[in-house]
Amino acid sequence: ATISAAIELAIENQADIINLSLGGENFDPTLNLMCNQAARKAVLVASAGNDGIDRKKNYPAMFKSVVGVMAYGGSKYAYDYTENINDNTELLNANYPENSLMTLAEFSNFDSQEKYYDIIAPGVNICSTTVRTTNQETGSGLFNWGYVFMSGTSMASPIVAGVAALYLQKNPEATPGQVRAALSQPSDKKVKKFEYLNEKENIDSTKLLSNQIDVSHILSVTPNEEIDSPYIFPTDVSNNNLNDFVEYIRLQFNNDIEDNEIITNEDIRIISFLNSIDLSNTSFISKSKNM
Repeated sequence: ATISAAIELAIENQADIINLSLGGENFDPTLNLMCNQAARKAVLVASAGNDGIDRKKNYPAMFKSVVGVMAYGGSKYAYDYTENINDNTELLNANYPENSLMTLAEFSNFDSQEKYYDIIAPGVNICSTTVRTTNQETGSGLFNWGYVFMSGTSMASPIVAGVAALYLQKNPEATPGQVRAALSQPSDKKVKKFEYLNEKENIDSTKLLSNQIDVSHILSVTPNEEIDSPYIFPTDVSNNNLNDFVEYIRLQFNNDIEDNEIITNEDIRIISFLNSIDLSNTSFISKSKNM
């Protein structure tokens, strides 16, 4: 409820992008509805989690309304909460080799079937802000100035949020759905899994994960107008079934869609399980009201 309230507050304050460096394996219907509602007004980005498991469920990153972010950068030299800038500067070359395939972070959840999560971004040895209390000793390190090196998909997620901001800067009229589509556009860059850390080339393509973040590629994507085109409802169903279907869609957005408001292709996409519903089946009426 706290996360949902925070997202709602961000939307009320007209946030264009919301980063969620958090998550859990339990499905929360309230959070799902809130993310659906917010996704019509903002781009939500979330971390895929740090269990190192393929197709590990982690919400809200798994929601279709949210851009789910995995992490690359290996893990052999992964720091968490360290201020040693000298060590990190040296190790960054190992984490992010200039002329070689990037390696999935050992801790990162990932998605070999490309169904759960959307993009892979740097998440190892990332310099971030931290909180230093007044009773802690001061020194000359980064920590004294409120900075620390950290690793995790929570570090990768805000990088993607930053790229979303760059995309909006270049395309200020782009809708949230168009930004999500640009971020999820397949790039030529691929990431190898951690077990192939020491292999530099000639890795079987089936062992690679697609959609490593490519800022230049993302910024080159023209906003796709089809994303927000009106959804064309089936014509071979009864009015009662169709009305129930529309009512159900509105429920999935916390009733935030007005009666005279257009339901778009993007609205239907982020409620992805609706694709399996047969509107010609009259049982949909009772099914929709009990979901």
